[in-house]
Amino acid sequence: MTPTPRRDFLKALGLGGAAVAFGTAFSPAVRSTAESAVARIAGGDTTGLLQLARVWPTPGTSRLLDGFDDTHNVFDDGSVELLLWPGDEQRLRATGMRFEVTERDLIARDAALFGDGRGVRPLGLAPQPGETADGTYRDLAQHNADMQQLAATYPLLCELFELPEKSLQGRTIYGLEIAEDVARKDGRPVFYNDGIHHSREWPAAEVPIMWAYDLLEAYARVEAGEAGTTESSSELDDLRLHHLVRTTRNLVVPVVNVDGYDYSRTGPAGTGRDVFDSSFTGINPLAGMQYWRKNMRSAAKALNTGTESGIPQNGVLPTTPGAVGVDNNRNYSYRWGGDGSSGSMISQTYRGDLPFSEPESRNVRALHERYQCVAGITHHTSGNLVLWAWGDTHDDAPDDVLLARLGFACGDYVKYRPTKSIDLYVTTGTCSDWMYGTFGSVSYTFEHAGNSFHPPYLEVVPQFYANNRRAFMLMAELICLEPEQRDLMKQALDHDLDRVTRNGIDSLRTHLFGSFSEQLSGTDYAYDASSALSMDGRYNCVVTGRLVDAAGNGVKGTVRNSKQFANPLVPGNPAGYDEEPAMWDSVIETADDGTFRWTVYPSTAPAKEFAGTLEAVTITAATGGGGEVTRQVTLSRGEVADLGDLTVA
Repeated sequence: MTPTPRRDFLKALGLGGAAVAFGTAFSPAVRSTAESAVARIAGGDTTGLLQLARVWPTPGTSRLLDGFDDTHNVFDDGSVELLLWPGDEQRLRATGMRFEVTERDLIARDAALFGDGRGVRPLGLAPQPGETADGTYRDLAQHNADMQQLAATYPLLCELFELPEKSLQGRTIYGLEIAEDVARKDGRPVFYNDGIHHSREWPAAEVPIMWAYDLLEAYARVEAGEAGTTESSSELDDLRLHHLVRTTRNLVVPVVNVDGYDYSRTGPAGTGRDVFDSSFTGINPLAGMQYWRKNMRSAAKALNTGTESGIPQNGVLPTTPGAVGVDNNRNYSYRWGGDGSSGSMISQTYRGDLPFSEPESRNVRALHERYQCVAGITHHTSGNLVLWAWGDTHDDAPDDVLLARLGFACGDYVKYRPTKSIDLYVTTGTCSDWMYGTFGSVSYTFEHAGNSFHPPYLEVVPQFYANNRRAFMLMAELICLEPEQRDLMKQALDHDLDRVTRNGIDSLRTHLFGSFSEQLSGTDYAYDASSALSMDGRYNCVVTGRLVDAAGNGVKGTVRNSKQFANPLVPGNPAGYDEEPAMWDSVIETADDGTFRWTVYPSTAPAKEFAGTLEAVTITAATGGGGEVTRQVTLSRGEVADLGDLTVA
């Protein structure tokens, strides 16, 4: 597809240079006509409309779907759903695959679906933590304001932080760090949650910020002696959340892709967006801006290394004219550059020129390099799925039993379909595979919100958060906590094992402890009872020790955990090299007496350990007086390394 020059768009519409402001000067009917005309010119499609199609790929043709825009909806017969942009129907027809267009005008369908953007709340559902007061999705400013308010309301528990790089349009990206005595930078285990790698997936931002509200509000209730006094949370749930704030550190980044989210959230009234945006952005300008997937990277190579615009735009003014965007969730280094991503800038899965070419993915990388995020979820829509490694091969991950059993259990709580990522479709360069493949972090992609990227808020968001919260608790407790710290988790499981069912069976009990064989997307998932997950097992790694002076007295200091290594790229990738440098460099403070206990990543990348290779990390203990000592440490999942006394004087 060849993009049409901007002046030709204007000429074809009969509009002059002032067209960038026609959002306020023309009626909705005129604007609608203009949108369709521009889309047809840009895409060469006979309709110019965004459409949905159901496609039946075969093992030999599935790779032909690379570059198409998926919705994550997978049907029992193996067919998948695609979002067709202008021009895609002809491309899909050329593949020879069987397909059926199921929705000829997605914008019109969702406009009817949205109404005022709220929808109807499920009858009897209690208000959920962090639920918006007006029953609509937060925009970017509201997310930032809510994070600032949480940090101000709970200053001892919650810190607002800025990610290291601004967005291409000059925006600051914010996150929250939540822990009891949050300023104490000790070695408590870290649980990571993010949202909005993809602009249009508005519910994906709501889940992590609601998790932040849940943690903080439950902690406050327990401290006030009011556990279980709200409709949405039982006494036991409040106690579990309070315990997590005390014993873990939670990182929450609701909006990774701030530019794309702001663009997607700006548009005509009646679509859940704020104001009309007349900017000529993208290969298909105006063709469904609320469905924008990628970031706002310009096609202009001269701009690829710097900020696209020094002033953040609000959607009324042009936002990065000519933007084509990079799919942030194909830009990570682990197995970058292969099937399931595209080298075409106009593709919805465009991976970028190089791994980590984008500030969004570099920001996520920086957090994981600084913090030992031993467990994490990256939130997306849609499809109601729990996904784990791998995305590029059907081979089991080295920790497959843990990933699968815990993934199935989470799926039982939320009634989502659990599966390996590749059983949805092939992907490379994704965040979840990168977190697990690089750091050994027990990581998942959760796809929320049913069959729409952003359905009416009240109809879906409160309900799926209510369903998800116990899955988040279980994951954080099982992976992050010491076995002796899991009493509350075990109490909850004793209650849930006989009550969390699917298809009439005790699915939670079976998936955690029993034997089962299930076929999903043509793949057999079979586990026998000998591979049951132990609720007393350790699923993280720990380093302990004490800093002492020459006389053997404990002294306060810092401990650093660092590693230099490389991530494998897909062979034959367009970057032209096989490995991408990788590292982590994390620092904690000891207690006043020099002792420390630090929950950390395994020292060896999972695939390398599976192949028989072990890698070491460098542990460096230091004091402010200049004393320093180093140790090389090798840790496999479940191991504890006690370094004893480390003389640093």
